[in-house]
Amino acid sequence: MAVINCFGPSSMAAAPDDIAALKAALAAAERERDEAVADAARAKAAASGAEALIAHLTLEIEKLKREALWDAFGEEGASPRPVGDATR
Repeated sequence: MAVINCFGPSSMAAAPDDIAALKAALAAAERERDEAVADAARAKAAASGAEALIAHLTLEIEKLKREALWDAFGEEGASPRPVGDATR
């Protein structure tokens, strides 16, 4: 079933005259729109999930860095300093 292009100068000439054909074309266009909306929603959900995973892993990395600093300096009694802090 072909979808009717409703945009352009000859759209009225190309449109079928019978109501059944117009209803079928409208239903097909609505299905395509619904599929596009669903695809966009799936893509948005996937991106959101990826962002959440990145945030979680970033937090885990920072926790591990902090733990490694405490393990390295905590046993000797020295306090850990941020990386790049040359004042101590």
